[in-house]
Amino acid sequence: NTEKLSNNITRAKTTIREYALCNKWDFWCTFTINPKKYNRYHLNEYIKDFTEFIHNYNRRKEDKCKYLFIPEQHKDGAWHIHGFISGIAETDIYTNKFGYFAWKQYEEKFGFISMTKLDDDIEKLASYCLKYMSKDLEKSVKDLNAHLYYCSKGLQKAEELYKGHAELH
Repeated sequence: NTEKLSNNITRAKTTIREYALCNKWDFWCTFTINPKKYNRYHLNEYIKDFTEFIHNYNRRKEDKCKYLFIPEQHKDGAWHIHGFISGIAETDIYTNKFGYFAWKQYEEKFGFISMTKLDDDIEKLASYCLKYMSKDLEKSVKDLNAHLYYCSKGLQKAEELYKGHAELH
């Protein structure tokens, strides 16, 4: 299982980099769960409800919210998420007391969020994002077939332009 997990992590890192670089993102986010609103130790329950929340949010909007999330576990076992997001309505975003952008509806339901507008250096952020996939991941992901990342449907992937053999001269 250790070798299989290592292969899964490598494959997931490749896919995350591809999704990060091939899609337009508005924000880099950190989602933290408020223990008064949700159990921070049950990732599957939180993710199920969070993705349903985004699905319901999208039903009311023309410009759909897209996401790419990587879970990270605190030393005490609680979870939070880092990732990319786009498509949140400007009217649903405000600047919080720490100077970060925040998503009102997320905070009301789940807890805390800090969002940073993305600049042009998505490559650097993609690499930063991938460090969370290495950081104690093998210790925190114990279930076979556990998700190493979460993403919305329909994200763009790299396009294969050529497949064949290179000629050597």
